[in-house]
Formats: sequence, structure tokens, C-alpha cells
Amino acid sequence: RDVIPRSKLLRQVSSGIYVSDAELWQEFRDQVEQVEIRYVPMDPSVRYEDEAFSVSDTEIEDYYGSNQEEFEVPARASLKAVVLDKTPTATDTAAAYAEAQELMQEIREGGDFAEIAQAESADQPTASVGGDLGVFSRGRMVPQFDSVVFATTPGQLAGPVQTSFGLHVIEVQERWSQDSVKARHILVPITRTDESEIQLLTLADSLEDLGEEMALDQAASLAGLTSTELDIAQNFPFLPGAGQVSEGADWAFEEASPGDVSPVFETSTAFYSLELVSSEPEGILPIEDAKTAIESTLLFDAKMNQAQIDAQELVALVRGGSVLSNAAADLALDVRMAGPFSRRDFVAGIGRQNAAVGAAFGLGIGDVSEVVPTPANVYVIEVLTRTDADSTAWLTQLTEQRQSAISIRQQARLGEWIEALRASADISDRRDVVLAPVDEDAIPQMPMLF
Repeated sequence: RDVIPRSKLLRQVSSGIYVSDAELWQEFRDQVEQVEIRYVPMDPSVRYEDEAFSVSDTEIEDYYGSNQEEFEVPARASLKAVVLDKTPTATDTAAAYAEAQELMQEIREGGDFAEIAQAESADQPTASVGGDLGVFSRGRMVPQFDSVVFATTPGQLAGPVQTSFGLHVIEVQERWSQDSVKARHILVPITRTDESEIQLLTLADSLEDLGEEMALDQAASLAGLTSTELDIAQNFPFLPGAGQVSEGADWAFEEASPGDVSPVFETSTAFYSLELVSSEPEGILPIEDAKTAIESTLLFDAKMNQAQIDAQELVALVRGGSVLSNAAADLALDVRMAGPFSRRDFVAGIGRQNAAVGAAFGLGIGDVSEVVPTPANVYVIEVLTRTDADSTAWLTQLTEQRQSAISIRQQARLGEWIEALRASADISDRRDVVLAPVDEDAIPQMPMLF
């Protein structure tokens, strides 16, 4: 029922998208055109010793002053943390196994597999068709499932088989060859039992109550838990065992004072509580702490400059009539081969979609480039072979290519629209009202009638 509204939204958001033939031709060329090259990498980081260059304090100070944005540090907080993992326990796993084995026993005693799958399987798409997986070939399923299926005689039950999805009760129905079977399954998820869930929630509540009265490590000890110490950055609040803890970070950086203990927060994988030990606001890294990094950067810049000078000498020899490989040997430089590769390929020793790749596709067969600097290296390139795009082949697939390109741009436009909507949304936090305890002595109010 929601397919039509989604399609309408996509049409509205992505209206006006047009992809020209020129764009599609270039995309086609990027995919199919290939070159094979001989190249000389200068490898400045390896070729030149640090001692061959010097960096003065004045250069360091000038760089620091001109590149302050490189030394911005986010706000940081030192915390104590207690994490309650939501992962099912060994007892929960045993309960899931017991459930799966009960289902197998029910089927062995005459129960209808399809009816049981419809009623019990957690795999909703297949549950609706009696657990039917259809016909599939060897290697299509996850390894644990696959190996059991192809070792089971048709008409037999197998399992429970544990995979990342849960526990599977499997019936192999038919086999046409050693590499193709028809099977059905019942998925029993490994989740916390009601009792286990209540124990976890009770423990989280106890931790929160204790945290209101004492330090977090004391509260953790009384609850039979352990606390850890860690630092988090405001721009990347990650807590091992709990993942991204944005809610806890908001508390630590915007509400808490040193010594405060947070309420218990929740992520998809855990409950957690924090104690703020100390915090530091965002700022600029002092030059004393940045000096080593700046010196390394300036040394590399000096090596890159020298590499371009030496590469220019190599180009001059080639322009004077020498063959690239011979000129490189005269200067004790390595010559390497690469390709064939396209504009979009990752090229070992060169990288992906950088100036060196672009230069290679701008040369004719037998041509040698000028000096080609990239952020990490300097190259001189010779093209050995090239395969150009076939316009006839392009026209043959143009309709499908255009549809695919428009679909990709539609999805990108929709993503941008959703992000813009989130950024402009005016969200009111009313948790204090919604979650406020009910006053049992209050007189119930009749709802207003309209």
C-alpha cells in the first residue's frame, strides 16, 4: 500500500533530472576505454633521506599560522562508563535451540512443515509460503546452511543449524544434481527470552537508581558490573560495546559537570551509563604538539619538489631522443608496467582517478608525458597500447544506460532531499513531559469532543 506514495515522492523530488548524451558517452568511455603504460615513479618518500633537507622554526611557525584549520581539535571528555550488552546470553541460545528441537520433534510426529513454518518461522518472506526456499545452487546460501543442505538426503530434516540469522530447521525436498536442491526452512531467532529481557531491564534500572546516589564505579560494583575509563571526542562519540553514543555525548558535553552520573541510555546493542570525569572544549592544537607533524609535512613537500626537478631531468633526456627505459636506467630510476586499465580502475602503484591516470588517457600510443605530480608521488608515463570506445556499441546500449543513470541520480536526489529535510526540521524535545511519572492522585480528565 505504500509503494504508490513512495513512487510519487520519488517523481516529485527527482523531477527535472536530465542526462545528456555527452555525459553518457563520457561515462561509457570511462568504463570501456583502456590503456597499458610504462611509467617511472619517483617515490620521494623512499628516494630521498630526511637528512638531505632542513626545516627551520620560522617555516614551522609560518605553516602553523597559515593552516590553523588543520590543527582544530574537537571537544573531548574523559568518562567512566558501564555497558550492559543486549546480546543474547548462552541461556537464551539454549532456549532457542530447545524451541527449534521442539519444532523438529513436532514435524517428525506428523506435524505439517508448511503450517508450522507459517506459524513459527521468523523469516517472514518464506514463512508466508510454508518456508519454501525454492531451488538454489551450491554456494548461494551462507556456508553453515549450505554445507548441511547439500549433505542431507531428500525428504530428511536437518538442524538446528546456526547462522548469523538464527537457528534453521531444514527439510531438503528434492535434489536434481550434486549442485542443485529444493528446500524449505523454519527460522528460530536467537533473542533474549522474556525472563532474560526482564533481568536486563531490571539491572539497567538498578544501575540508574544507584547512579543517582553514588559514583558510577561504586554503583557498578554494587550491581555486579564493571566500569571502564575512556576518552571520547564530540565529533565521534564511540563507546566500545555500545557503538555510537550520541545521546550520551550530548549529556556529557552540554549538560554534565565533573562527577555527574548520567541516566541509563540505550543504543541498538546496549544500555550504558556514564560519569563525567573532565572535559576540554574544542580548540587549536598548541604549536608544540603540532611541531612534529608540521615538520614531516614540510619535509615531504621538499622531497616532492626535488622529485619534480629530477623527473624534469628524465623528461628532458626523452625529449632529447632517449628511450624512456634507457633514460630511467641512466638516472638509476625504476621502470614499471601497468594495465590495461580503465579510467575508473584502481591501478597498483598509481592509485585511482588521479592526475597520473588522467595523463595516461590524454596521451597517444608511444607518447611520453611531462612531469605528473599527484598528492603522494611524481610520475613520468609512456603509453604502450590503448583501446578506444566504440560509438556503435555505445548506441546499442544507450537506452539501458540512460535509465540506469537516471535511476542513480534519482536516488542521490532523494537522499539529498531527506538530509535537507532533517537539517531544517524543528524538533521539540518533550521527553520530560511524555515520560513524566503519572500522578495517581490526579483526577482523570475527560477528552474534549469535537
